[in-house]
Amino acid sequence: MRLVGTLGGALLGIWLVGTYDTSPIILLSGIFLIVALATYKFGQYPASQVPYAYYLTGLTVLTVSTYGVPAPGEIWQTGLNRTLETIVGALCALGVTTLIWPRYAREEFFDAARTGLETCGKLLVIEMDAYIHQRKGPQGAEKMQRQFESDLAVVRNLLQIGARESTNFGARIGNYNAFLVALMDLFQSALNLERRREDESHILESLRDELEGLDAAIAEEFAILTQRRPAGVSSPPSQLRTQLGQLDQKIDSMRTALDSVLRTSSTEVVGAFLGHISALRAVCNDLENIRDALQGLPRRGQALPEHKVLWDYLPAIDWFWVKNGIRGGLASVIALVLVQSFNPPGPTVLPLSAWLFTILSRGFLRAGGAGDLGIFQRAFVAALLFMRVLSDPLYAALKPELERLRAGFSGMLESFVDCFREGDTQRDFPSLSDLMAKLADAMRTLRESGALAREDLSDLFRNLEIVNRYRSVADALEECSSIIRTLELHRYVGDYRL
Repeated sequence: MRLVGTLGGALLGIWLVGTYDTSPIILLSGIFLIVALATYKFGQYPASQVPYAYYLTGLTVLTVSTYGVPAPGEIWQTGLNRTLETIVGALCALGVTTLIWPRYAREEFFDAARTGLETCGKLLVIEMDAYIHQRKGPQGAEKMQRQFESDLAVVRNLLQIGARESTNFGARIGNYNAFLVALMDLFQSALNLERRREDESHILESLRDELEGLDAAIAEEFAILTQRRPAGVSSPPSQLRTQLGQLDQKIDSMRTALDSVLRTSSTEVVGAFLGHISALRAVCNDLENIRDALQGLPRRGQALPEHKVLWDYLPAIDWFWVKNGIRGGLASVIALVLVQSFNPPGPTVLPLSAWLFTILSRGFLRAGGAGDLGIFQRAFVAALLFMRVLSDPLYAALKPELERLRAGFSGMLESFVDCFREGDTQRDFPSLSDLMAKLADAMRTLRESGALAREDLSDLFRNLEIVNRYRSVADALEECSSIIRTLELHRYVGDYRL
């Protein structure tokens, strides 16, 4: 990609400067369009390696134009020098990484993924033990969470850097993303076991054998997934799905029995119990996804596996990077005009610096920037679209309450934005407690009407998982409002947004 981008940029720069050196409007318009397009495509890096070629095309066009405009007669020599410099640098880097100090991103990612999976397995073991025996605050859970966050950071860094440096790694980036998403979802499912705890001991006592069997099957699955195996060797089967099926059968029989503890217990206790069982089902599904993802990870010395497509639709225009492309193009053109007009010290580096300083201060490299905000808003809205997956009876009963919750979520997010924009962290934020109480009342009404008992068990768990997602979002937003009140924001002279 480095060679292709540099060669293409050199040819474009030679053509622009050599043909339109006496037509500055056409020349500057061409440079603006090329740099703007290169900036826009650079926003997709490192999802693939192709945007890197666009980036080097824009960089080379800008460099060749800066040197070539004062001396258009030597433009071919300028473009040739730039291309040869890149070729020499690429060959040196290739020699070092393949002969002197070879590194294999695929194997390093596999080892880091196994380490993160081991940590997640240890956390799940202590969370399940605490839930089955109804112990609160399992010892070592917080330490495991911090360790997993550290392991996950290593996996993410390898995902980003490996896609840049390894062609084989970047060719199957969808496979690595699939594993990373499954691992993060598994960690979240493990944390859900300690949320919304009620006194469920009388229910769990009836399911002791099934829960302990599922616990043993989950431990066996983790042992299989974290064991070192040569490339090409498949993982042996486990009893995970069998034990989960036995647990589902026992719960289904308890639902139909007239004297079952599920019928005599309070709505809060039954809701908490079913929510935790839904989390266990999610753990089993995540482990199966991880097993499939591990089989799809490319290994050194092995043929590339089937590519996992990230999406099957045409991508939408990213208007955030459209604006950044316009900014970068304008900054480059203005700097080039100033250089040719006033000839300041160090003129050749100014257009390139103006472009790089403009695009490299964007949000995707600066945590918490506008790019992160846009991504978060889109992901947040997409997550709430799960509401329509509810079955028709539950959808009709819960739709008003869930829509009010969505409006409450939007109101809290807007208040957070205003808080940081104005620098006032001591303001009063909206509360979601009343909306959550109304949702609990709606669930209680549904149970009393018998609608939940008529649902298929799989549909029931799926519906409860969606409702629990709304509850988790509400809890997280309430926690965010509490944390924001502890912040102290400072403003400095010169703070501005380009």
